[in-house]
Amino acid sequence: MRTDCALLIFVKFPQRGMVKTRLAKDTGAYFATEFYRICTEHILSETKKLKKENFTAYIYCYSNSEVEMVSGWVGKEFIVKAQIDGDLGERMSRSFNEIFHEGFSKVLIIGTDVPDITSDLINSAALKLDKSDFVIGPSSDGGYYLLGMNRPITEIFHEINWSTSIVLQNTLDKIKSLELKVDLIDELIDIDTKNDLINWMKIRSDLNNPVYKYLADYYKKLQQS
Repeated sequence: MRTDCALLIFVKFPQRGMVKTRLAKDTGAYFATEFYRICTEHILSETKKLKKENFTAYIYCYSNSEVEMVSGWVGKEFIVKAQIDGDLGERMSRSFNEIFHEGFSKVLIIGTDVPDITSDLINSAALKLDKSDFVIGPSSDGGYYLLGMNRPITEIFHEINWSTSIVLQNTLDKIKSLELKVDLIDELIDIDTKNDLINWMKIRSDLNNPVYKYLADYYKKLQQS
C-alpha cells in the first residue's frame, strides 16, 4: 500500500453559462465565470505547495468531453480524469474507489468554491486520518468542502440529500450508524450566491488572496446595488 495521500479535486472547465449558475443570476455570467476560474486557480496553486512525496493530486473534471480542455488549463502537475455520470454521491463514490484501488492509504476530496482552502489546511486534514476514519471540512451552507477517509467506506455517499442544507448532518448520521470516527476541521464559506460572496468579503481582508483582490472592487458595487 502506498503511504502517500491522494488529493482529488472536482473541477469544471470555466465556460460561461456552465459554472456558478446561481451566482450568475445576480452577478452576470461573465463575473461568475471569472470568479470560478480565479478561485479554482488559487486553490490549485495552494495544492502545488504540498510536498510531492506526501501527496498525489488528481483533477476530476465533469465529463470526458472536458478532459483535454482541463488538461491544457491546469498543466502537467495534475493527473486529469473524468467523473462518471450520476449524482454527486455516485461521482464521489466511484472516484474514491478508483483511487483507493491504486493503493493509496488516504484519500481527500475538495471542491473549488471555497477561497480559504490552503495547503496547510489540506495537510492538517490528511494527518487527522492517522487517528480517525474520516475527516470533514464543513461549509457554511450545511454541506462540506473537504472529505477524507483512510479506506474505501463509500456507504457514506448513499441516501444523502445532495444540494441541500442537511448534507453534512446526513453524512455525520451515516458515519455514526457505522460506528466510525470522524474529525471535523474549520467551517468555511462555500460561495454559491451573491450573499455568500458578500458574507465572505465582510470577514476577509487578505489582499494576498487573489480571489479577494478580484472581488474587492466588485464588492463595492454589490453593496450599492
